[in-house]
Amino acid sequence: QPGRLLEAGYQFKYPTLEGALKELYHPRETTKVVTT
Repeated sequence: QPGRLLEAGYQFKYPTLEGALKELYHPRETTKVVTT
């Protein structure tokens, strides 16, 4: 699955970008942590 390999490559090359994207895609999780 080349798509999965590419995704894993991006996570390895850009961990900070991955974290930022996670915050954008899952704002509820971050807000939960901040609120509680």
